[in-house]
Amino acid sequence: MLTAEQLAKVLQVSERTLRRLISSGKIMSPTRIGRQLRWPLVEISKWIEQGCPVPGRLRKGN
Repeated sequence: MLTAEQLAKVLQVSERTLRRLISSGKIMSPTRIGRQLRWPLVEISKWIEQGCPVPGRLRKGN
């Protein structure tokens, strides 16, 4: 599970930009563990491999 700081580094964006991506729905919602937000590494890797599609939108050909 990635923290917001780790995910921001993976995506090469600031944590502020990451928060904006979350707010706008352009990245998958995190899992809340207590007060912490976490993203599963496997899911993030798949998302990146698919070209970072906007969650909830159908991709052409699917």
